[in-house]
Amino acid sequence: MQNLEKLYWLVNSMTRNEKRYFTQHTNLYSSTKKPDYLVLFDLISKHKDSNLEELKESVKQQNLEYLSLKMKYLYTTILKVLTNYKKSTNKLIKLHDQFQQVLILEGKGLLEDALVLLQKIKKVAEETENYPFLYQTTQKEMEVLTLLSHGRPSPELFEHSLNRIKMFDIIQNMNNYQRLSHKIEIIINGAESEEDLQEKATQFQENQVLLSDPKQALSKMALAKYYHLYSVIYYLKKEYEKMFISTEKAINLIEIEIFSPTFIFNLFQNYFVAYIHSPQRNIQEFPKYLTQLAQLEFGEEQYAAIQNTLLIGFQIEYFLRFKQPSVQEVENLLKAFENFYKKYYQYLYWIRKKLLFFDIIDFCIAFKKHDIAQDWLNHLCVLPKIKDLSNMEKLTLKFLQTILYYEQQVPSLFEREVRGINYFISKNKIEHPFALNVQQLFQELVKRKKDNLLVLKKHQAILKPLNTRFSDSLWQFNFVLKWLNHKVT
Repeated sequence: MQNLEKLYWLVNSMTRNEKRYFTQHTNLYSSTKKPDYLVLFDLISKHKDSNLEELKESVKQQNLEYLSLKMKYLYTTILKVLTNYKKSTNKLIKLHDQFQQVLILEGKGLLEDALVLLQKIKKVAEETENYPFLYQTTQKEMEVLTLLSHGRPSPELFEHSLNRIKMFDIIQNMNNYQRLSHKIEIIINGAESEEDLQEKATQFQENQVLLSDPKQALSKMALAKYYHLYSVIYYLKKEYEKMFISTEKAINLIEIEIFSPTFIFNLFQNYFVAYIHSPQRNIQEFPKYLTQLAQLEFGEEQYAAIQNTLLIGFQIEYFLRFKQPSVQEVENLLKAFENFYKKYYQYLYWIRKKLLFFDIIDFCIAFKKHDIAQDWLNHLCVLPKIKDLSNMEKLTLKFLQTILYYEQQVPSLFEREVRGINYFISKNKIEHPFALNVQQLFQELVKRKKDNLLVLKKHQAILKPLNTRFSDSLWQFNFVLKWLNHKVT
């Protein structure tokens, strides 16, 4: 029942208002007896457990005929109804809907009405700098004007041609900045070393005319991309204060209706990275930047989930790096995380779930919330995608579990986990220097029943200069160092 799983996630992503609108809309076109597809909708809507086996059994008990067809019909109907519902709040959906009306009017020969509607669409597209859609609209406007003038030259066509040329220049300009973004991604992926990356970033900056002056940008979006490109360049060159200033300039241009949520989130991620690495920044001002991100309203649960993921992640990093939180601040963050996860769990992709779990477990260990860390580690380990972890990520989980057993003072489980680590490292031929030294640390803690402080201090000194990162993952081993720092101070 693959279609049932897709339906489950779609139905449970709907807000209460969306479900009410769907029910009211479909009931208008239903007979006295409730149609099978609505019976199916009610079953799925009431099922809150992400374990779908019970839901499958409940569906089977309904004995619905042509179930596969009805699931597809329900899926399509939900999307159609939600599209209609979103017209009032989503300008892009409304523009596309109005453009379809233009095509209908054009097809029926009502060209002047079509032209009036096209001009309304153009105005909104210009205000929101939606240039791809503006291109499509002006192309259709040209066709309608040509039909109205029977192909003969007219003042309206002349003025329209001038405006189209100007608009094409703006679109081309924005595309050129987007092309530069792709080029810098190629540089990042193709660099052979950190020194090579810095050198290529400098050459890239010097050789691009579009990066010579912000006046090269012909629109607000292009200007934001200009500053964003400089933010990335300065990051690669490790010039964090300049990175901060460039990112701040881009963020100050933010308008929800113009910028995509993904672009905005990228800006705030750069902002945070620049902030924590820039020695000139006043760390006491950091909370106001969290507030700035929190005040943005994207109108969709998917984007609200990413927004809250960033907010919690930034707060965790802020406490781990700069500020010793009070007991109440720790409790507040843990409660906020729990509420966030319950609300947005279904909207999070695996890579974000994985990173968020790692952050909260790291936070709990750092501030002695070992039982809560164990709960979230257990939660992470039963997620379906856990089997897709790399060997280094699996080893990371083993290190986390070993630390928790040590803190919970369960010697038998601690020793068992250490034996498991020894076998895992040997079997998978892991040669990461930091990982091998952590293995040695745990082995010494097993052998030494007292005076562990000496062992911890010795390995803290050994591990401190070593690289905690490993390839193909956003996880790293720095939590071990944080744990050791806490233990020896």
